[in-house]
Amino acid sequence: MNTFFICGGSLFDFDLTFFVELLLFTILALVVTNSFINPISERIKLRAEFMNYTSLKSMILLSFGSSKLSNCIGIVTKQVNELNRQLKDLQAFSNRKFEDEIKTVQLENLSILTRLRGTLTVKSAILFSNITIKLQELSDQFFKKKLIST
Repeated sequence: MNTFFICGGSLFDFDLTFFVELLLFTILALVVTNSFINPISERIKLRAEFMNYTSLKSMILLSFGSSKLSNCIGIVTKQVNELNRQLKDLQAFSNRKFEDEIKTVQLENLSILTRLRGTLTVKSAILFSNITIKLQELSDQFFKKKLIST
C-alpha cells in the first residue's frame, strides 16, 4: 500500500500516485469539456453563424438600397430640372400673353379716345359757336354800360 502514496524521500517522487492524479485530471477535463464547454461552444457557433448571416443579409440589402437610392436621386434630379424648365417656359408664355393683352387693351383705349376726341371737338365747336354770339352780345352790353357811365 505504500506505493500509492508519495514518499518523503525526494523532491520529485514519481510513484503510482502521479499516474492516478494524471488519470483523474484527464477524466475531469473530458467531463468538463463534454458537459459544459462543448454545448456552450455550439451555442456560440450558432450565434456567430446567425450574426454573420444577418450581417451579410443587411449588407446586401444596404448595397441594393443604396444603388436604388442613387438611381432615384438621378431620376428625381432630372424631373426637378424638367419641371424648372417647364415653369420657365410657362412664365415666358404667360408674360408674352399678358403683354399682348396689354397692347390690345391699349389699342382699344386709343381708338375709343380718338373717337371721343373727335366727338368732343365737334361738340365743343358747336357749343362755342352757340356761345360766341351770346358772349359777343354780353360784352357789347358791358362796354356800352361802361362807356355810358364814364
